[in-house]
Amino acid sequence: MRVLVVTTWFPGPWAPGSGIFNLRDVELLALDHEVTVVHLVPPTQLAQARVDQLGRIAVHRVPMAVRSPRSIRRARRYIAELALEHDLLHSMAISSLLPLGGTALKVPWVHTEHWSGFLAPETAPIGVRAMGSLLARRLKRPDVVVTVSEALASAVRRHRAGPTMVIPNHVMLPPSGAALEREQADHIRLIAVGGIIQRKGPIMAVRALAGLRARGYPATLRWIGEGPLRDEVMSTAAQLGVADRIELEGSLAPEEVSHGLLGADVFLLPTEGETFGVSIAEALTHGLSVVVGSRGGQGEFVGPADGVLVAAQDPGLYTDAVIAVVGSRTPATPTEIARRAQQRFAPEFRRAEYLRAYHLAGNPEGHSA
Repeated sequence: MRVLVVTTWFPGPWAPGSGIFNLRDVELLALDHEVTVVHLVPPTQLAQARVDQLGRIAVHRVPMAVRSPRSIRRARRYIAELALEHDLLHSMAISSLLPLGGTALKVPWVHTEHWSGFLAPETAPIGVRAMGSLLARRLKRPDVVVTVSEALASAVRRHRAGPTMVIPNHVMLPPSGAALEREQADHIRLIAVGGIIQRKGPIMAVRALAGLRARGYPATLRWIGEGPLRDEVMSTAAQLGVADRIELEGSLAPEEVSHGLLGADVFLLPTEGETFGVSIAEALTHGLSVVVGSRGGQGEFVGPADGVLVAAQDPGLYTDAVIAVVGSRTPATPTEIARRAQQRFAPEFRRAEYLRAYHLAGNPEGHSA
């Protein structure tokens, strides 16, 4: 099948880490289909359309300003012309619906949604929130909508009556043969993976670290990711006397992230909300117990044997949860945690489910999801 993917979130030379989850989905789809991507790029990053090649996948980079009707119309014409050469349209991310609003599609349409604003609208800027509310009405048009968690699916179903499926994000697995059992360390090695942004809770993590130190537990925190709160994190750490116990690593390659997860004792992410929680799932596939916020899709796969879901943004509660985890009050071993998570997020399952979604989109009568 010839599949045309349209997305605003996708890696490019100017932002290699942006929308990496959509790239992973495209790579998976390309195992069974001939895939072409239309990447809608802000004009500040790209002045003219061009075509890049990612292996066998052609990526059409098309400038589109989300606040310019003229720019959106140009993108719409570009997509409509390409769609004539394909058997199915697959849009990814809510903002990709902008140029598809007035398109008269003659091919089946699948849409994959990730937007955290459906579950935690207060974490999105006001302008983005308003645009998201407007675009949510367009979710009724695709033949099938795919979400990455049941929590997000429930929110999406409020805007559509058609089939809505749950297919989790791509989750990185550890290298084959990697040692999952942790060596004894003289301190608690905490690790977090995520942007240094308010929603991920980096300040809360610093306060939890300070709480551990105050209670006599030697601990360090390694944060992998980048973001605008970097200076505030270090300032808070200095005020609390733990600046020498924190490493802000910035963005790392996947293999370096994997190595870091294998060398830690507890994954700590005081997130305010997740649509899925890729880094949380990856911590589990690497055999790590997790201490994370309870709001979002991660509640569907983090059980009592995997760690602690913290119900409130309170540093004392996060400190208590870490102490509970390191005190072996979560019964599973690292190997057991990893085995269960690796089975749940097996790429073979995701591949089969996307084949089912495409079949359902092309044959909507007599099927349900």
